[in-house]
Amino acid sequence: MPFVSVRLARLGTALAVLFTTLPFVLSSCPADPGLPGHSTIKSLQDAMRDDFLDGNASPPFVYHLCPGVTYRPIVEGAWIEPLADQTYIKCGEDGSSKNGCVVEGGDLQVALVESEMDGYIRKRTTFEGITFSGSTGWSVAAYDTSDTTVKFSDCHWKGISGQVGIQIVYKERPSLPTANPTLTGNTNVAEGRTTVAQGRTSLFSSASNDNGHRQLTGAYVFQNGMNVVMKDCTFRESWGLTDQFFFGVSNAEGMLQMENVTFFDNKRNNTGTSIAVWNQGSVLIESSSFHGNEFDVIIYNYQGEATIKLSNFKDNTGQSSIGVTRGYTGMSGNRFVDNVYPGSGNIEAKSGYVDVSFCEFLGTSAQSDIIMYGNGGSLFMSYSCFIDGDYFLSPVFIGSDAKLE
Repeated sequence: MPFVSVRLARLGTALAVLFTTLPFVLSSCPADPGLPGHSTIKSLQDAMRDDFLDGNASPPFVYHLCPGVTYRPIVEGAWIEPLADQTYIKCGEDGSSKNGCVVEGGDLQVALVESEMDGYIRKRTTFEGITFSGSTGWSVAAYDTSDTTVKFSDCHWKGISGQVGIQIVYKERPSLPTANPTLTGNTNVAEGRTTVAQGRTSLFSSASNDNGHRQLTGAYVFQNGMNVVMKDCTFRESWGLTDQFFFGVSNAEGMLQMENVTFFDNKRNNTGTSIAVWNQGSVLIESSSFHGNEFDVIIYNYQGEATIKLSNFKDNTGQSSIGVTRGYTGMSGNRFVDNVYPGSGNIEAKSGYVDVSFCEFLGTSAQSDIIMYGNGGSLFMSYSCFIDGDYFLSPVFIGSDAKLE
């Protein structure tokens, strides 16, 4: 939406006066009159804006969504956009998904972007117990800088038919007058210009780390993007757009941490390429589960840093559980059970350094469990086992241009 700066300045002054005389009043939730909460996105945004403008307000800022309420961005013409540092958005009083707060449909459901107020950093935002359903574009646009962190706890994504569930990449916010931080350019935020990620090299040393595992010097890890933490979350019954890439989570240049996150029953109902987790930054996946999915690749590490441990991959079909192109990928304590990859294997690496330890491969139907090829690729293995696999080649296949250490 185009804005005229002079009109915006005047409107900002008028709004500031209006909000001084008419402060936001929180109403009771429809299903729980004893709980003051927000039953619309507009109510939530008004409250966050008022707190952001109030010079006497101090964090943390806690906002409760109403139990049993479905929030519809496409109907309200708005999405959830936290403004202040230390913002907590909870489903119900205790922030549990059992309370049934659902954000349904729309091209964009949550925007995490640079503040319209120059120099202001929203360091931490937390979402608790919210279900994000039926997004047709981006469910979450995590476009802020590396100074910011968002945590999703007990949050759930289902029925995503758009391009991506969570996209992590730094994008500049459209230039808007800093004198009026109450105005949100909702039609323009998701179209911010993508900054070309330069990446930083030598994040890893060639010496052994504390666990005795060697890492790769010169991995390209982008760290311009924000930090995203997910705990006790799920992705299910999603499929993406026809003839396009689909990512459950796309980490282009940030830092992603996933603990006890489950991907299940996601279907490949398109002719494009579907990936559960794409990483071009840094990712730690721990104690998570991927089962019954039809993704082409479940986790794809493209010249980034990926650590995957104590996780389960079971009954998946497609091309591979883990794909690697350059960078460093460390795997420890994972189980790969009854996966079917007729054209590849559980782990397919094209160059890069792959470190596999204490992993189990059970009942695989594939060319191999581990396929390593590509100029400069290296595989380091220790204390792993291969049981009852149906291999076209062998449990481990090392191409002539790669090496086993």
